[in-house]
Amino acid sequence: MNNLHVAIIGAGATGVAAFIALVRQGACKRITLLDASGPAIGQVYASQHPELLCNTSVELMSLLPPHYHDLLHYLHEHTNNEITLADFVSRKIIGDYIQDRYTRYLSLAYQQGISVSFIRDAGKQVMRQPGGDYLIETRQSGTITADAVIVCTGYTHPAIPEALASYQGDPLFFASPYPEKLMLEKIRPDSHVLIVGTRLSAIDAALVLCRQGCRVSLVSPSGDLPAVRSAVMLRPIQASRLAWLTDSAVISEQVRPDIRKWVIRLLAHASATSLREQFVAEAESIQRLRQESELARHDKTEWQYRIVGMINAINQHSHTLPEAVKHSLSAFLRATGRYISAMPLKNAEKLLGYVDSGLLSVEKLRADSLQKSDSGWTLSNPQGEITHFDALVCATGYAPPRHSMTHNGLILADARDASAAPPRLNNHLQLHLAHSVSPESVWLAGISTHLSVPVVNALFVAVEQVNRIAQQIRSL
Repeated sequence: MNNLHVAIIGAGATGVAAFIALVRQGACKRITLLDASGPAIGQVYASQHPELLCNTSVELMSLLPPHYHDLLHYLHEHTNNEITLADFVSRKIIGDYIQDRYTRYLSLAYQQGISVSFIRDAGKQVMRQPGGDYLIETRQSGTITADAVIVCTGYTHPAIPEALASYQGDPLFFASPYPEKLMLEKIRPDSHVLIVGTRLSAIDAALVLCRQGCRVSLVSPSGDLPAVRSAVMLRPIQASRLAWLTDSAVISEQVRPDIRKWVIRLLAHASATSLREQFVAEAESIQRLRQESELARHDKTEWQYRIVGMINAINQHSHTLPEAVKHSLSAFLRATGRYISAMPLKNAEKLLGYVDSGLLSVEKLRADSLQKSDSGWTLSNPQGEITHFDALVCATGYAPPRHSMTHNGLILADARDASAAPPRLNNHLQLHLAHSVSPESVWLAGISTHLSVPVVNALFVAVEQVNRIAQQIRSL
Protein backbone atom coordinates (compact mmCIF):
# COMPACT_ATOMS: atom_id res chain seq x y z
CA MET A 1 0.00 0.00 0.00
CA ASN A 2 1.35 3.42 -0.95
CA ASN A 3 0.93 6.57 1.15
CA LEU A 4 -1.24 8.46 -1.31
CA HIS A 5 -4.23 10.58 -0.41
CA VAL A 6 -7.05 10.05 -2.93
CA ALA A 7 -10.09 12.32 -3.16
CA ILE A 8 -13.34 10.97 -4.62
CA ILE A 9 -15.65 13.73 -5.81
CA GLY A 10 -19.20 12.40 -5.84
CA ALA A 11 -20.28 9.65 -3.44
CA GLY A 12 -23.28 8.13 -5.19
CA ALA A 13 -23.15 4.62 -6.65
CA THR A 14 -20.04 5.30 -8.78
CA GLY A 15 -18.25 7.09 -5.96
CA VAL A 16 -18.97 4.28 -3.51
CA ALA A 17 -17.79 1.72 -6.10
CA ALA A 18 -14.55 3.73 -6.44
CA PHE A 19 -14.16 3.80 -2.66
CA ILE A 20 -14.67 0.04 -2.45
CA ALA A 21 -12.19 -0.59 -5.26
CA LEU A 22 -9.50 1.50 -3.51
CA VAL A 23 -10.06 -0.33 -0.22
CA ARG A 24 -10.17 -3.81 -1.76
CA GLN A 25 -6.98 -3.22 -3.69
CA GLY A 26 -5.17 -1.41 -0.87
CA ALA A 27 -4.43 1.33 -3.37
CA CYS A 28 -3.81 4.22 -0.95
CA LYS A 29 -3.42 5.22 2.68
CA ARG A 30 -6.02 7.98 2.89
CA ILE A 31 -9.39 8.57 1.17
CA THR A 32 -11.60 11.65 1.26
CA LEU A 33 -15.10 11.54 -0.22
CA LEU A 34 -16.97 14.71 -1.17
CA ASP A 35 -20.69 14.86 -1.87
CA ALA A 36 -23.31 17.48 -1.08
CA SER A 37 -25.98 14.86 -0.34
CA GLY A 38 -24.03 12.53 1.91
CA PRO A 39 -22.30 9.20 1.26
CA ALA A 40 -24.10 6.39 -0.60
CA ILE A 41 -27.23 8.45 -1.24
CA GLY A 42 -27.11 9.46 -4.91
CA GLN A 43 -30.31 10.44 -6.77
CA VAL A 44 -30.53 7.33 -8.96
CA TYR A 45 -31.14 4.81 -6.16
CA ALA A 46 -32.84 7.09 -3.64
CA SER A 47 -36.31 6.00 -4.82
CA GLN A 48 -38.44 4.29 -2.18
CA HIS A 49 -41.37 3.11 -4.31
CA PRO A 50 -41.56 -0.66 -4.91
CA GLU A 51 -42.77 -0.15 -8.51
CA LEU A 52 -39.45 1.40 -9.55
CA LEU A 53 -37.37 -1.51 -10.79
CA CYS A 54 -33.83 -1.33 -12.12
CA ASN A 55 -33.79 -2.25 -15.81
CA THR A 56 -30.59 -4.29 -15.38
CA SER A 57 -30.47 -7.78 -13.88
CA VAL A 58 -28.93 -8.60 -10.51
CA GLU A 59 -25.83 -10.04 -12.17
CA LEU A 60 -24.78 -6.58 -13.38
CA MET A 61 -25.84 -4.42 -10.42
CA SER A 62 -23.02 -5.23 -8.00
CA LEU A 63 -20.53 -2.69 -6.69
CA LEU A 64 -17.85 -5.33 -7.24
CA PRO A 65 -16.99 -6.83 -10.65
CA PRO A 66 -19.83 -9.11 -11.87
CA HIS A 67 -18.05 -12.43 -11.29
CA TYR A 68 -18.16 -11.87 -7.51
CA HIS A 69 -22.00 -11.90 -7.52
CA ASP A 70 -21.83 -9.53 -4.57
CA LEU A 71 -25.37 -8.21 -4.91
CA LEU A 72 -26.78 -11.74 -5.10
CA HIS A 73 -24.99 -12.64 -1.86
CA TYR A 74 -26.40 -9.51 -0.21
CA LEU A 75 -29.94 -10.32 -1.41
CA HIS A 76 -29.77 -13.90 -0.19
CA GLU A 77 -28.49 -12.68 3.16
CA HIS A 78 -30.94 -9.81 3.66
CA THR A 79 -34.04 -10.35 1.54
CA ASN A 80 -34.96 -13.35 -0.58
CA ASN A 81 -33.08 -16.59 -1.14
CA GLU A 82 -35.06 -17.28 -4.31
CA ILE A 83 -33.76 -14.25 -6.23
CA THR A 84 -31.52 -15.20 -9.18
CA LEU A 85 -28.86 -13.40 -11.19
CA ALA A 86 -31.39 -12.82 -13.99
CA ASP A 87 -33.98 -11.09 -11.78
CA PHE A 88 -34.70 -7.36 -11.65
CA VAL A 89 -34.96 -5.74 -8.22
CA SER A 90 -36.20 -2.34 -7.05
CA ARG A 91 -34.02 0.73 -6.87
CA LYS A 92 -34.78 0.91 -3.17
CA ILE A 93 -33.11 -2.47 -2.68
CA ILE A 94 -30.07 -1.28 -4.63
CA GLY A 95 -29.95 1.90 -2.53
CA ASP A 96 -30.01 -0.19 0.66
CA TYR A 97 -27.29 -2.43 -0.78
CA ILE A 98 -25.06 0.56 -1.57
CA GLN A 99 -25.49 1.89 1.96
CA ASP A 100 -24.68 -1.52 3.40
CA ARG A 101 -21.54 -1.99 1.34
CA TYR A 102 -20.31 1.53 2.05
CA THR A 103 -20.60 0.84 5.79
CA ARG A 104 -18.93 -2.57 5.42
CA TYR A 105 -15.94 -1.26 3.46
CA LEU A 106 -15.63 1.76 5.72
CA SER A 107 -15.08 -0.66 8.60
CA LEU A 108 -12.68 -2.72 6.49
CA ALA A 109 -10.72 0.42 5.59
CA TYR A 110 -10.20 1.24 9.26
CA GLN A 111 -9.06 -2.34 9.91
CA GLN A 112 -6.49 -1.99 7.13
CA GLY A 113 -5.19 1.31 8.50
CA ILE A 114 -6.75 3.42 5.74
CA SER A 115 -7.88 6.85 6.92
CA VAL A 116 -11.31 7.83 5.57
CA SER A 117 -13.06 11.18 5.84
CA PHE A 118 -16.23 12.59 4.35
CA ILE A 119 -17.01 16.20 3.43
CA ARG A 120 -20.67 17.06 2.87
CA ASP A 121 -20.08 19.50 0.05
CA ALA A 122 -19.74 19.59 -3.73
CA GLY A 123 -16.46 19.96 -5.54
CA LYS A 124 -16.07 23.16 -7.56
CA GLN A 125 -12.74 22.71 -9.31
CA VAL A 126 -9.52 20.70 -9.26
CA MET A 127 -6.22 22.51 -9.80
CA ARG A 128 -2.76 21.04 -10.25
CA GLN A 129 -0.24 22.46 -7.80
CA PRO A 130 3.46 23.16 -8.45
CA GLY A 131 4.41 20.26 -6.18
CA GLY A 132 2.41 17.78 -8.26
CA ASP A 133 -0.54 17.35 -5.93
CA TYR A 134 -4.05 18.76 -6.49
CA LEU A 135 -6.02 21.49 -4.78
CA ILE A 136 -9.77 20.80 -4.68
CA GLU A 137 -11.98 23.82 -4.16
CA THR A 138 -15.38 23.03 -2.70
CA ARG A 139 -18.57 25.08 -2.88
CA GLN A 140 -18.69 26.00 0.80
CA SER A 141 -16.01 24.16 2.81
CA GLY A 142 -12.81 25.72 1.53
CA THR A 143 -10.09 23.61 -0.08
CA ILE A 144 -8.37 20.27 0.39
CA THR A 145 -5.29 18.80 -1.24
CA ALA A 146 -4.87 15.26 -2.56
CA ASP A 147 -2.30 13.26 -4.49
CA ALA A 148 -4.90 11.82 -6.85
CA VAL A 149 -8.52 12.57 -7.68
CA ILE A 150 -11.39 10.46 -9.03
CA VAL A 151 -14.33 12.51 -10.33
CA CYS A 152 -17.53 10.47 -9.97
CA THR A 153 -20.18 13.15 -10.37
CA GLY A 154 -23.42 12.03 -11.97
CA TYR A 155 -26.30 13.73 -13.73
CA THR A 156 -26.98 17.33 -12.76
CA HIS A 157 -30.43 18.87 -13.25
CA PRO A 158 -33.55 17.73 -15.12
CA ALA A 159 -33.37 18.35 -18.86
CA ILE A 160 -36.52 20.42 -19.34
CA PRO A 161 -37.61 21.07 -22.94
CA GLU A 162 -38.03 24.71 -23.91
CA ALA A 163 -41.78 24.20 -24.38
CA LEU A 164 -42.12 23.33 -20.67
CA ALA A 165 -39.60 25.74 -19.14
CA SER A 166 -42.15 28.46 -18.37
CA TYR A 167 -44.16 26.11 -16.13
CA GLN A 168 -41.42 25.77 -13.53
CA GLY A 169 -42.74 26.92 -10.20
CA ASP A 170 -46.29 25.74 -10.82
CA PRO A 171 -47.26 23.43 -7.91
CA LEU A 172 -48.54 20.74 -10.29
CA PHE A 173 -45.60 20.83 -12.69
CA PHE A 174 -42.86 18.33 -11.89
CA ALA A 175 -39.48 18.83 -13.54
CA SER A 176 -38.72 15.16 -12.94
CA PRO A 177 -40.56 12.09 -11.63
CA TYR A 178 -37.98 11.84 -8.83
CA PRO A 179 -38.31 11.78 -5.94
CA GLU A 180 -41.63 10.11 -6.62
CA LYS A 181 -42.87 11.09 -3.17
CA LEU A 182 -43.44 14.67 -4.37
CA MET A 183 -45.79 13.54 -7.13
CA LEU A 184 -47.73 11.26 -4.81
CA GLU A 185 -48.16 14.01 -2.21
CA LYS A 186 -49.48 16.63 -4.63
CA ILE A 187 -51.37 14.77 -7.37
CA ARG A 188 -54.85 13.53 -6.44
CA PRO A 189 -55.64 9.88 -7.25
CA ASP A 190 -58.40 10.83 -9.72
CA SER A 191 -56.23 13.29 -11.68
CA HIS A 192 -55.51 13.16 -15.42
CA VAL A 193 -51.74 13.51 -15.75
CA LEU A 194 -49.68 14.33 -18.81
CA ILE A 195 -46.20 12.84 -18.81
CA VAL A 196 -43.88 14.31 -21.43
CA GLY A 197 -41.48 11.53 -22.44
CA THR A 198 -41.80 7.83 -23.23
CA ARG A 199 -38.50 6.40 -22.03
CA LEU A 200 -37.57 4.78 -18.71
CA SER A 201 -38.21 7.73 -16.38
CA ALA A 202 -41.62 8.21 -18.03
CA ILE A 203 -42.37 4.51 -17.47
CA ASP A 204 -41.49 4.94 -13.79
CA ALA A 205 -43.80 7.93 -13.47
CA ALA A 206 -46.65 6.11 -15.23
CA LEU A 207 -46.36 3.04 -13.02
CA VAL A 208 -46.37 5.08 -9.83
CA LEU A 209 -49.26 7.33 -10.83
CA CYS A 210 -51.44 4.62 -12.38
CA ARG A 211 -51.05 2.55 -9.25
CA GLN A 212 -52.41 5.55 -7.31
CA GLY A 213 -55.47 5.63 -9.60
CA CYS A 214 -54.51 8.49 -11.90
CA ARG A 215 -55.27 8.49 -15.61
CA VAL A 216 -51.98 8.97 -17.43
CA SER A 217 -51.04 9.99 -20.97
CA LEU A 218 -47.46 9.51 -22.17
CA VAL A 219 -46.43 11.69 -25.12
CA SER A 220 -43.24 12.19 -27.12
CA PRO A 221 -42.39 13.10 -30.74
CA SER A 222 -41.64 9.44 -31.55
CA GLY A 223 -44.13 7.76 -29.22
CA ASP A 224 -41.57 4.98 -28.86
CA LEU A 225 -41.50 3.00 -25.62
CA PRO A 226 -38.41 1.09 -24.49
CA ALA A 227 -38.14 -2.49 -25.75
CA VAL A 228 -38.93 -5.36 -23.38
CA ARG A 229 -36.53 -7.93 -21.94
CA SER A 230 -36.78 -10.74 -19.43
CA ALA A 231 -33.14 -10.39 -18.31
CA VAL A 232 -29.88 -8.74 -19.29
CA MET A 233 -26.80 -10.86 -18.70
CA LEU A 234 -23.10 -10.79 -19.50
CA ARG A 235 -22.26 -13.44 -22.07
CA PRO A 236 -18.85 -13.66 -23.77
CA ILE A 237 -18.49 -12.73 -27.42
CA GLN A 238 -15.96 -14.55 -29.59
CA ALA A 239 -12.89 -12.42 -30.19
CA SER A 240 -13.15 -12.99 -33.93
CA ARG A 241 -16.55 -11.25 -33.88
CA LEU A 242 -14.93 -8.11 -32.49
CA ALA A 243 -11.92 -8.08 -34.79
CA TRP A 244 -13.00 -5.01 -36.77
CA LEU A 245 -12.70 -2.84 -33.63
CA THR A 246 -8.93 -3.36 -33.69
CA ASP A 247 -8.50 -3.73 -37.47
CA SER A 248 -5.64 -1.50 -38.62
CA ALA A 249 -7.52 -0.79 -41.87
CA VAL A 250 -10.44 0.61 -39.87
CA ILE A 251 -8.21 2.55 -37.49
CA SER A 252 -6.27 4.06 -40.41
CA GLU A 253 -9.56 4.95 -42.14
CA GLN A 254 -8.87 2.78 -45.17
CA VAL A 255 -12.08 0.84 -44.51
CA ARG A 256 -15.41 2.15 -43.20
CA PRO A 257 -17.16 -0.59 -41.21
CA ASP A 258 -20.87 -1.34 -41.61
CA ILE A 259 -21.85 -1.32 -37.94
CA ARG A 260 -25.42 -2.41 -38.52
CA LYS A 261 -24.29 -5.44 -40.51
CA TRP A 262 -21.77 -6.33 -37.80
CA VAL A 263 -24.49 -6.32 -35.13
CA ILE A 264 -26.84 -8.40 -37.28
CA ARG A 265 -24.15 -11.01 -37.92
CA LEU A 266 -23.16 -11.06 -34.25
CA LEU A 267 -26.74 -11.61 -33.09
CA ALA A 268 -27.47 -14.18 -35.79
CA HIS A 269 -24.36 -16.19 -34.92
CA ALA A 270 -25.09 -16.20 -31.19
CA SER A 271 -28.84 -16.91 -31.29
CA ALA A 272 -30.87 -20.09 -31.56
CA THR A 273 -33.88 -17.93 -32.43
CA SER A 274 -33.89 -16.23 -35.82
CA LEU A 275 -33.61 -12.44 -35.82
CA ARG A 276 -36.99 -12.19 -37.53
CA GLU A 277 -38.54 -13.93 -34.50
CA GLN A 278 -36.68 -11.74 -31.95
CA PHE A 279 -37.79 -8.33 -33.16
CA VAL A 280 -41.16 -6.71 -33.80
CA ALA A 281 -41.90 -4.63 -36.89
CA GLU A 282 -45.15 -3.16 -35.53
CA ALA A 283 -44.97 0.66 -35.44
CA GLU A 284 -47.86 1.41 -33.07
CA SER A 285 -46.47 1.65 -29.53
CA ILE A 286 -49.01 -0.36 -27.54
CA GLN A 287 -49.24 -3.19 -30.09
CA ARG A 288 -45.47 -3.38 -30.22
CA LEU A 289 -45.38 -3.47 -26.41
CA ARG A 290 -47.79 -6.41 -26.44
CA GLN A 291 -45.81 -8.33 -29.02
CA GLU A 292 -42.44 -7.64 -27.42
CA SER A 293 -43.80 -8.70 -24.03
CA GLU A 294 -44.94 -11.97 -25.58
CA LEU A 295 -41.48 -12.56 -27.05
CA ALA A 296 -39.79 -11.85 -23.71
CA ARG A 297 -42.29 -14.07 -21.88
CA HIS A 298 -41.25 -17.00 -24.09
CA ASP A 299 -37.48 -16.28 -24.01
CA LYS A 300 -37.37 -15.23 -27.66
CA THR A 301 -35.41 -12.02 -26.96
CA GLU A 302 -31.95 -13.54 -27.20
CA TRP A 303 -30.45 -10.16 -28.12
CA GLN A 304 -30.62 -9.36 -24.40
CA TYR A 305 -27.74 -11.80 -23.75
CA ARG A 306 -25.35 -10.09 -26.20
CA ILE A 307 -26.00 -6.42 -25.62
CA VAL A 308 -23.72 -6.14 -22.57
CA GLY A 309 -20.81 -7.78 -24.35
CA MET A 310 -21.31 -5.38 -27.27
CA ILE A 311 -21.36 -2.38 -24.94
CA ASN A 312 -18.17 -3.51 -23.19
CA ALA A 313 -16.39 -4.09 -26.51
CA ILE A 314 -17.44 -0.73 -27.93
CA ASN A 315 -16.44 1.10 -24.74
CA GLN A 316 -13.09 -0.68 -24.59
CA HIS A 317 -12.01 0.02 -28.16
CA SER A 318 -13.77 3.22 -29.18
CA HIS A 319 -10.83 5.47 -28.22
CA THR A 320 -8.70 4.03 -31.05
CA LEU A 321 -11.34 4.48 -33.75
CA PRO A 322 -11.39 7.40 -36.22
CA GLU A 323 -13.82 10.21 -35.52
CA ALA A 324 -16.03 9.26 -38.48
CA VAL A 325 -16.44 5.73 -37.11
CA LYS A 326 -17.13 7.10 -33.62
CA HIS A 327 -19.89 9.26 -35.05
CA SER A 328 -21.35 6.23 -36.84
CA LEU A 329 -21.22 4.27 -33.60
CA SER A 330 -22.94 7.08 -31.70
CA ALA A 331 -25.68 7.28 -34.33
CA PHE A 332 -26.18 3.51 -34.17
CA LEU A 333 -26.35 3.55 -30.37
CA ARG A 334 -28.97 6.31 -30.47
CA ALA A 335 -31.00 4.38 -33.02
CA THR A 336 -30.90 1.23 -30.88
CA GLY A 337 -31.35 3.02 -27.57
CA ARG A 338 -34.72 1.41 -26.86
CA TYR A 339 -32.97 -1.99 -26.74
CA ILE A 340 -29.98 -0.82 -24.71
CA SER A 341 -32.39 0.79 -22.20
CA ALA A 342 -35.12 -1.84 -22.44
CA MET A 343 -37.65 -2.27 -19.62
CA PRO A 344 -38.16 -5.39 -17.50
CA LEU A 345 -40.96 -7.70 -18.63
CA LYS A 346 -42.69 -7.24 -15.25
CA ASN A 347 -43.02 -3.50 -15.87
CA ALA A 348 -44.24 -4.06 -19.43
CA GLU A 349 -46.99 -6.36 -18.17
CA LYS A 350 -48.09 -3.79 -15.60
CA LEU A 351 -48.23 -1.09 -18.28
CA LEU A 352 -50.43 -3.30 -20.45
CA GLY A 353 -52.71 -3.91 -17.50
CA TYR A 354 -53.13 -0.16 -17.02
CA VAL A 355 -53.74 0.30 -20.76
CA ASP A 356 -56.45 -2.37 -20.72
CA SER A 357 -58.10 -0.79 -17.67
CA GLY A 358 -58.24 2.60 -19.39
CA LEU A 359 -55.74 4.31 -17.08
CA LEU A 360 -52.85 4.65 -19.55
CA SER A 361 -52.39 5.85 -23.12
CA VAL A 362 -49.32 6.52 -25.27
CA GLU A 363 -49.35 9.04 -28.10
CA LYS A 364 -46.99 10.36 -30.73
CA LEU A 365 -47.27 14.07 -29.98
CA ARG A 366 -45.04 17.07 -29.45
CA ALA A 367 -45.54 19.24 -26.38
CA ASP A 368 -45.43 22.45 -28.45
CA SER A 369 -49.24 22.75 -28.48
CA LEU A 370 -49.44 22.56 -24.69
CA GLN A 371 -51.30 25.49 -23.15
CA LYS A 372 -51.76 26.56 -19.52
CA SER A 373 -55.35 26.87 -18.35
CA ASP A 374 -56.93 28.02 -15.11
CA SER A 375 -57.24 24.45 -13.85
CA GLY A 376 -54.20 22.78 -15.43
CA TRP A 377 -53.06 22.32 -19.02
CA THR A 378 -54.58 21.51 -22.40
CA LEU A 379 -52.95 19.67 -25.30
CA SER A 380 -54.17 19.53 -28.90
CA ASN A 381 -53.57 16.60 -31.23
CA PRO A 382 -53.19 16.91 -35.05
CA GLN A 383 -56.96 16.33 -35.47
CA GLY A 384 -57.68 19.39 -33.33
CA GLU A 385 -58.98 17.41 -30.37
CA ILE A 386 -58.18 19.06 -27.04
CA THR A 387 -57.48 17.13 -23.83
CA HIS A 388 -57.35 18.67 -20.35
CA PHE A 389 -54.73 17.62 -17.79
CA ASP A 390 -54.60 18.36 -14.07
CA ALA A 391 -50.86 17.83 -13.64
CA LEU A 392 -47.77 17.84 -15.84
CA VAL A 393 -44.68 15.67 -15.36
CA CYS A 394 -41.49 16.22 -17.35
CA ALA A 395 -39.78 12.85 -17.85
CA THR A 396 -37.18 13.74 -20.47
CA GLY A 397 -34.12 12.77 -18.47
CA TYR A 398 -31.30 14.60 -16.75
CA ALA A 399 -28.47 16.71 -18.11
CA PRO A 400 -25.02 15.08 -17.85
CA PRO A 401 -22.21 16.99 -16.11
CA ARG A 402 -20.46 19.51 -18.35
CA HIS A 403 -17.02 19.79 -16.84
CA SER A 404 -14.42 21.92 -18.59
CA MET A 405 -10.63 22.13 -18.66
CA THR A 406 -8.45 25.07 -17.73
CA HIS A 407 -4.70 25.40 -18.27
CA ASN A 408 -4.04 23.69 -14.93
CA GLY A 409 -7.10 21.69 -14.02
CA LEU A 410 -10.78 20.94 -14.23
CA ILE A 411 -13.86 23.04 -13.49
CA LEU A 412 -16.59 20.85 -12.02
CA ALA A 413 -19.64 22.72 -13.22
CA ASP A 414 -21.85 23.18 -16.23
CA ALA A 415 -19.69 24.60 -19.01
CA ARG A 416 -22.05 27.36 -20.10
CA ASP A 417 -19.35 28.97 -22.21
CA ALA A 418 -19.51 27.23 -25.61
CA SER A 419 -15.78 27.85 -26.05
CA ALA A 420 -14.86 26.01 -22.84
CA ALA A 421 -12.71 22.97 -23.56
CA PRO A 422 -14.29 19.66 -22.53
CA PRO A 423 -12.16 17.24 -20.49
CA ARG A 424 -9.62 15.40 -22.64
CA LEU A 425 -9.17 11.83 -21.37
CA ASN A 426 -6.71 9.16 -22.43
CA ASN A 427 -7.73 5.53 -22.79
CA HIS A 428 -7.15 5.08 -19.03
CA LEU A 429 -9.74 7.82 -18.31
CA GLN A 430 -7.03 10.17 -17.05
CA LEU A 431 -7.28 13.90 -17.59
CA HIS A 432 -4.73 15.19 -20.10
CA LEU A 433 -4.26 18.95 -20.01
CA ALA A 434 -3.65 20.74 -23.28
CA HIS A 435 -0.01 21.68 -22.71
CA SER A 436 1.08 18.71 -20.58
CA VAL A 437 3.27 15.90 -21.82
CA SER A 438 1.98 13.42 -19.25
CA PRO A 439 -1.56 12.74 -18.03
CA GLU A 440 -2.67 13.99 -14.64
CA SER A 441 -3.40 11.84 -11.61
CA VAL A 442 -7.02 12.87 -12.12
CA TRP A 443 -9.50 10.32 -13.42
CA LEU A 444 -13.13 10.58 -14.45
CA ALA A 445 -15.57 7.70 -13.99
CA GLY A 446 -19.21 6.88 -14.62
CA ILE A 447 -21.49 9.55 -16.11
CA SER A 448 -18.60 12.07 -16.02
CA THR A 449 -16.97 10.18 -18.91
CA HIS A 450 -19.97 10.62 -21.24
CA LEU A 451 -18.01 12.71 -23.75
CA SER A 452 -15.30 10.07 -24.12
CA VAL A 453 -17.05 6.73 -23.59
CA PRO A 454 -19.99 5.72 -25.84
CA VAL A 455 -22.18 4.01 -23.20
CA VAL A 456 -21.87 5.13 -19.57
CA ASN A 457 -25.40 4.98 -18.16
CA ALA A 458 -24.97 1.60 -16.48
CA LEU A 459 -23.54 0.66 -13.08
CA PHE A 460 -21.53 -2.25 -14.49
CA VAL A 461 -19.69 0.20 -16.77
CA ALA A 462 -18.77 2.45 -13.84
CA VAL A 463 -17.67 -0.51 -11.71
CA GLU A 464 -15.32 -1.72 -14.44
CA GLN A 465 -13.92 1.81 -14.82
CA VAL A 466 -13.21 2.42 -11.12
CA ASN A 467 -11.54 -0.95 -10.68
CA ARG A 468 -9.16 -0.13 -13.53
CA ILE A 469 -8.53 3.29 -11.99
CA ALA A 470 -7.78 1.76 -8.56
CA GLN A 471 -5.20 -0.52 -10.18
CA GLN A 472 -3.51 2.49 -11.74
CA ILE A 473 -3.48 4.40 -8.46
CA ARG A 474 -2.04 1.40 -6.67
CA SER A 475 0.87 1.37 -9.11
CA LEU A 476 1.75 5.08 -8.63
